[in-house]
Amino acid sequence: MFRGIGQAVGEDIKSKAGVYPPQPPPKNPLYQYIRGTGTMYVPTGSIRRTSENLRLKWQVNVRGFKTYIENIASYAVYVHGEFQAAMHKVTGWKQLKEVAKDELPEIRRKVQRQLQRILRG
Repeated sequence: MFRGIGQAVGEDIKSKAGVYPPQPPPKNPLYQYIRGTGTMYVPTGSIRRTSENLRLKWQVNVRGFKTYIENIASYAVYVHGEFQAAMHKVTGWKQLKEVAKDELPEIRRKVQRQLQRILRG
């Protein structure tokens, strides 16, 4: 019963947390960051493949009455986590806890609807 609610809520939060903000312009015209790939040196077109594809690294796990949402990319903590770098905040990346807090009213509604269905039999 709860596993389904927890999974659905986790997936909703994951989908909202994983939204990429617009990419800022490069600070140095010689280098361009390509999301999902890495940094390109513009004059030669050579690419340093550093991306772990943040968008694809989200996981949702339900254990008992708790839902765990995490991004397992090595740098996720600096983009979405507790140690979010100022540059990511300025460019529009949201911390996971912000997204979850924003979703609390909807989470409550979903849980209440499910409980009402169960109680009605």
